[in-house]
Amino acid sequence: MVLFGHDGILRRYKTPEEICEEFFMVRLKMYNKRKEYMVGTLESQSSKLDNIARFIKEKIENIISVENKKISAVIDMLVERKYARDPEKVWREEAKKKVKIQNINHCFFFKIYLFSLLLNFLQMLFMKIQIN
Repeated sequence: MVLFGHDGILRRYKTPEEICEEFFMVRLKMYNKRKEYMVGTLESQSSKLDNIARFIKEKIENIISVENKKISAVIDMLVERKYARDPEKVWREEAKKKVKIQNINHCFFFKIYLFSLLLNFLQMLFMKIQIN
Protein backbone atom coordinates (compact mmCIF):
# COMPACT_ATOMS: atom_id res chain seq x y z
CA MET A 1 0.00 0.00 0.00
CA VAL A 2 1.23 3.47 -0.83
CA LEU A 3 -0.06 6.28 1.39
CA PHE A 4 0.97 9.69 2.58
CA GLY A 5 2.92 9.42 5.84
CA HIS A 6 2.53 11.68 8.86
CA ASP A 7 4.99 14.12 7.27
CA GLY A 8 3.00 14.39 4.03
CA ILE A 9 5.40 12.30 1.91
CA LEU A 10 4.32 9.21 -0.02
CA ARG A 11 5.48 6.03 1.62
CA ARG A 12 5.03 2.34 0.98
CA TYR A 13 3.50 0.28 3.80
CA LYS A 14 3.57 -3.51 3.83
CA THR A 15 0.81 -4.12 6.39
CA PRO A 16 -2.06 -2.21 7.99
CA GLU A 17 -0.28 -2.65 11.34
CA GLU A 18 2.69 -0.69 10.00
CA ILE A 19 0.35 2.19 9.19
CA CYS A 20 -1.12 2.05 12.69
CA GLU A 21 2.33 2.02 14.29
CA GLU A 22 3.40 5.15 12.42
CA PHE A 23 0.25 7.12 13.13
CA PHE A 24 -0.09 6.07 16.78
CA MET A 25 2.40 8.69 17.97
CA VAL A 26 0.81 11.33 15.73
CA ARG A 27 -2.62 10.64 17.19
CA LEU A 28 -1.21 10.56 20.74
CA LYS A 29 0.30 14.03 20.27
CA MET A 30 -3.00 15.33 18.90
CA TYR A 31 -4.94 13.86 21.84
CA ASN A 32 -2.55 15.59 24.25
CA LYS A 33 -2.98 18.91 22.44
CA ARG A 34 -6.74 18.50 22.55
CA LYS A 35 -6.63 17.69 26.27
CA GLU A 36 -4.48 20.79 26.97
CA TYR A 37 -6.94 22.91 25.00
CA MET A 38 -9.93 21.53 26.90
CA VAL A 39 -8.22 21.97 30.29
CA GLY A 40 -7.32 25.56 29.39
CA THR A 41 -10.90 26.27 28.36
CA LEU A 42 -12.32 24.85 31.59
CA GLU A 43 -9.78 26.71 33.75
CA SER A 44 -10.58 30.01 32.05
CA GLN A 45 -14.33 29.44 32.48
CA SER A 46 -13.77 28.61 36.15
CA SER A 47 -11.71 31.77 36.64
CA LYS A 48 -14.43 33.82 34.97
CA LEU A 49 -17.09 32.34 37.28
CA ASP A 50 -14.87 33.10 40.31
CA ASN A 51 -14.54 36.73 39.21
CA ILE A 52 -18.27 37.11 38.61
CA ALA A 53 -19.12 35.53 41.98
CA ARG A 54 -16.66 37.84 43.75
CA PHE A 55 -18.09 40.86 41.95
CA ILE A 56 -21.68 39.95 42.86
CA LYS A 57 -20.72 39.21 46.47
CA GLU A 58 -18.94 42.58 46.83
CA LYS A 59 -21.90 44.32 45.20
CA ILE A 60 -24.37 42.70 47.60
CA GLU A 61 -22.17 43.59 50.57
CA ASN A 62 -21.92 47.20 49.29
CA ILE A 63 -18.14 47.01 49.03
CA ILE A 64 -18.33 48.25 45.46
CA SER A 65 -20.77 50.50 43.66
CA VAL A 66 -21.36 50.75 39.92
CA GLU A 67 -24.51 52.82 39.86
CA ASN A 68 -24.36 56.21 38.09
CA LYS A 69 -20.71 55.78 37.11
CA LYS A 70 -19.07 55.91 33.71
CA ILE A 71 -17.79 52.66 32.27
CA SER A 72 -14.21 53.94 32.41
CA ALA A 73 -14.58 54.66 36.14
CA VAL A 74 -16.00 51.18 36.75
CA ILE A 75 -13.15 49.57 34.79
CA ASP A 76 -10.62 51.60 36.81
CA MET A 77 -12.31 50.39 40.00
CA LEU A 78 -12.18 46.78 38.77
CA VAL A 79 -8.47 47.09 37.99
CA GLU A 80 -7.85 48.70 41.37
CA ARG A 81 -9.65 45.84 43.14
CA LYS A 82 -7.50 43.37 41.14
CA TYR A 83 -10.27 41.79 39.09
CA ALA A 84 -8.88 39.78 36.20
CA ARG A 85 -9.52 40.67 32.59
CA ASP A 86 -12.05 38.44 30.87
CA PRO A 87 -10.25 35.12 31.53
CA GLU A 88 -11.79 33.36 28.53
CA LYS A 89 -10.79 36.13 26.18
CA VAL A 90 -7.27 36.25 27.61
CA TRP A 91 -6.92 32.50 27.31
CA ARG A 92 -8.14 32.51 23.70
CA GLU A 93 -5.62 35.25 22.88
CA GLU A 94 -2.82 33.23 24.47
CA ALA A 95 -3.97 30.06 22.73
CA LYS A 96 -3.77 31.81 19.38
CA LYS A 97 -0.35 33.16 20.42
CA LYS A 98 -1.24 36.70 19.52
CA VAL A 99 1.46 39.17 20.43
CA LYS A 100 -0.79 42.20 20.27
CA ILE A 101 -2.78 42.48 23.53
CA GLN A 102 -5.84 44.70 23.65
CA ASN A 103 -6.51 47.25 26.39
CA ILE A 104 -7.63 45.88 29.73
CA ASN A 105 -11.06 44.41 29.16
CA HIS A 106 -13.51 43.86 31.99
CA CYS A 107 -16.59 44.04 29.79
CA PHE A 108 -17.96 40.66 30.87
CA PHE A 109 -18.97 42.33 34.14
CA PHE A 110 -21.28 44.63 32.20
CA LYS A 111 -23.17 41.64 30.81
CA ILE A 112 -24.35 40.64 34.29
CA TYR A 113 -28.08 41.25 34.55
CA LEU A 114 -29.61 43.02 37.51
CA PHE A 115 -31.28 39.87 38.86
CA SER A 116 -27.86 38.31 39.12
CA LEU A 117 -27.03 40.78 41.87
CA LEU A 118 -29.52 39.00 44.13
CA LEU A 119 -28.33 36.70 46.90
CA ASN A 120 -30.14 33.64 45.43
CA PHE A 121 -28.21 33.94 42.20
CA LEU A 122 -24.94 34.28 44.10
CA GLN A 123 -25.63 31.09 46.05
CA MET A 124 -26.46 29.27 42.82
CA LEU A 125 -23.22 30.56 41.26
CA PHE A 126 -21.15 29.34 44.23
CA MET A 127 -22.78 25.91 43.89
CA LYS A 128 -21.85 25.89 40.18
CA ILE A 129 -18.24 26.74 41.06
CA GLN A 130 -18.07 23.94 43.63
CA ILE A 131 -19.36 21.43 41.09
CA ASN A 132 -16.61 22.40 38.64
